[in-house]
Amino acid sequence: MAFSSAISRTTMAIGILFLLSLSLALSSEVIRMMCMKVDTNTGEATYCKNCGSIPPLAMSSWAALLAAQLTICWVTRGTLPRLREARLPLSLFIISWVSFLVAVSCLLVGGIKNTRAALEASHNCCPKLGFAAGAVFALVDGVAAAAYYYLSF
Repeated sequence: MAFSSAISRTTMAIGILFLLSLSLALSSEVIRMMCMKVDTNTGEATYCKNCGSIPPLAMSSWAALLAAQLTICWVTRGTLPRLREARLPLSLFIISWVSFLVAVSCLLVGGIKNTRAALEASHNCCPKLGFAAGAVFALVDGVAAAAYYYLSF
């Protein structure tokens, strides 16, 4: 009985971390979109300098995603499922790590380019859909990692 409650508490903690990462990435994208100024004549978007809260949100999303992924590795002891025993957990393990790497790279690159765009005097808008792509891959990572964790026990 104690083992089952430990699994459910761990599952809840992992789910909360993934949801936190997803919500922070989506809020970064929403704030980025709200900071854009679009010229109605030319259609060009420029970036407003008063959006300094985007990089901390993106880095917090990255940290929550990393914490969730490391928690799953710690709980499952980083064991890779054997191919003969379970192909689905192995596929979920690979999908989880690939989507984690893509989400982290999207969030980091988006945060860096956003900071650079805010510091430069003449610039275009910060990269489009960087944070949204990070949020989507964080969601894929969360679903795949939770399913892998569930099938591991």
